[in-house]
Amino acid sequence: MGLTRQEIIKACKLSTSGGTTQILNELAESGFITPYIPFERKAKDCIYKLTDEYAHFYIKFIENSKFTKLERVCL
Repeated sequence: MGLTRQEIIKACKLSTSGGTTQILNELAESGFITPYIPFERKAKDCIYKLTDEYAHFYIKFIENSKFTKLERVCL
């Protein structure tokens, strides 16, 4: 599971300029994401997967609990 460059651009409302490529490259070099090229695809079709363990933990436990608490307050 992962996202393509275009899906990331759409979800994060980024521009399609070279700045997005630089951001993705820096995140990959830092170990936060890992680009994977699907079999028989070109490099431009790579899928980016979140690989940083703390980011996984944050999204699964901390971020979700914030939304749950907010939902309880709003109900």
